Amino acid sequence: MKADAPERPESPSEGLRATLRAATALPHERLDRLMSGLDIAEPAGRRRFSIIMFRGYLRLGAACGWDAAEGTRPLGRLLRALWRDEVEPGERNARLEADAPLERDAAAYIVLGSQFGLGALRSRLPAEGRSGLFAVEADAAGWRAFRRRTAGPARAADEEARVVSDAIRGFGIFLEEASATMKKASRVT
Repeated sequence: MKADAPERPESPSEGLRATLRAATALPHERLDRLMSGLDIAEPAGRRRFSIIMFRGYLRLGAACGWDAAEGTRPLGRLLRALWRDEVEPGERNARLEADAPLERDAAAYIVLGSQFGLGALRSRLPAEGRSGLFAVEADAAGWRAFRRRTAGPARAADEEARVVSDAIRGFGIFLEEASATMKKASRVT
């Protein structure tokens, strides 16, 4: 899906991050709405949520060549937590879609932002549910570094349009994984 770059915000302190937030609002809302159908307070819902995130993060990582700028280390931590505690061995070896390459800043925006969404979800879980993915603390320093770096002068229009388009595609990766997991779960139940 090709997206035109939205207008750059007036405030230079907002920069690319604000452009990404505006451009990805709709796919982000769709993903949140779909994922909210999972009851993560229950083990089965938490497992499905974790499978979606594991597969989505793997695809995102592969698509950005494992270089998600300031999000690279958090991406590794999130995947290790999912691998260790949440994802069944059969899911670890599941075949993944091959995605077109993604710009590192698009991947960073998604990974770093997702940590804060996970933190909000974690706060609603009982202590025994705060394991695996839900035990990983957000990399606030990485987020601040991303914000500082992307708040600078506007990029070339074609470069910014690529980052925006790739961020939309990145959310699409998670939407695809959520849809597939939910369909699979509905066939089982």
